Amino acid sequence: MGENERTVNNFKGKGVAELTRANRNYSGEDDDGDKITSLSFPSVKSSPRNASSKYDFVKVKVWLGNNADHYYVLSRFLLSRMLTVTKIPNHVAIKIALELKKLLIDNSLLDVSQSDLEANLFKLMERRGYGEEYINRYKMMTRSASFSR
Repeated sequence: MGENERTVNNFKGKGVAELTRANRNYSGEDDDGDKITSLSFPSVKSSPRNASSKYDFVKVKVWLGNNADHYYVLSRFLLSRMLTVTKIPNHVAIKIALELKKLLIDNSLLDVSQSDLEANLFKLMERRGYGEEYINRYKMMTRSASFSR
């Protein structure tokens, strides 16, 4: 191999290691007979799209109805998408969804009713300056599925 040639190992962007080699032969030594040991790890920024939180590994069950017969597992992704429908900017919606899940988990609320979830969500929305207008849009969007036709 040529002087200062690099070998890059990359497995789906999970990490990159560069090994710098100068005139290497097949025994893993350079021309002087010294072992090659220079291994460097360049800084690689992770994409914010792939960012996850330790809170993503904890499941929060949201119980539906008066009898709590059914539940779903809270999804930050779906919640943030619902908030964007209410015209909250995407980056703010993602932060609100994470903040809500942190609040529930930190207070050991792993089983919560839909009404309690929404009450906490609305408090967080108001705290960030997204008050009654946005809350009414959210309610209109979520209640429209339950209206009889």
